[in-house]
Amino acid sequence: MNNGIVCIIDALATKGVWSIDEPLVYLSKLKRVHLQLDKIIRHFKTLRSPHKLEYITFSDTIILTLTFKGYPNEAAIPMFVRAIDGVFSTCFAEDLLMRGAISFGKFIKRKNILTGPAIDDAAFWHEKPQMVGCALTPNTTLLYDYGIDSINRDPNQPYNYSQHALKFDVQLKEGRRYNLYTVNWPLSTYKAFIPLGEPGPLLRMKAILGKYPIPAEAYQKHLNTIAFFEYSIHQAKLDKHI
Repeated sequence: MNNGIVCIIDALATKGVWSIDEPLVYLSKLKRVHLQLDKIIRHFKTLRSPHKLEYITFSDTIILTLTFKGYPNEAAIPMFVRAIDGVFSTCFAEDLLMRGAISFGKFIKRKNILTGPAIDDAAFWHEKPQMVGCALTPNTTLLYDYGIDSINRDPNQPYNYSQHALKFDVQLKEGRRYNLYTVNWPLSTYKAFIPLGEPGPLLRMKAILGKYPIPAEAYQKHLNTIAFFEYSIHQAKLDKHI
């Protein structure tokens, strides 16, 4: 088995993207998301990383894998999270409300076969968050701090990767909340919205969330997303990221 990181994301809407978009419209949006994914892969190559980043898409689901060459590398978790941040920000800009999970561990990727403990872990958790967002699974949440510490001890690594993840009490389907690291897409989205002027980032975000009819069973997910956005920006201001 390979060691690496897996991310599975899909549409938050209860009936998938087809309930709000014609297939050709969705395809156009997906192509723009793929451009962002290809850009991320090129960026990983410029870092001369020995790890291999790949993705596959089917219907409204995207699976990204980062396969390690050699031993497990926890320092790659924050770097991978930064990449997923870019994907989520692009999806949100395209009115694609996504949720998912990131798992660190072992898996097998052979042509059209994708299986293993990390795949099962990401698959189990990816549909749990009741909001737009991507949570790190429990074991990956515990390893994230180790990865950040490894990066911070590298004098040749000045970039602040910690801004791309945020601890948050994520509400799951069962109603319980788990304190997990979550991809901090609201901060990236906020920074992208600021140059656009009025209305402000929060109102722009609400306009995207409210663009289509919201089923009663999905409304709490939207409220949770707004709460996460507000919490993220509040914490960013405290930490002087903005």
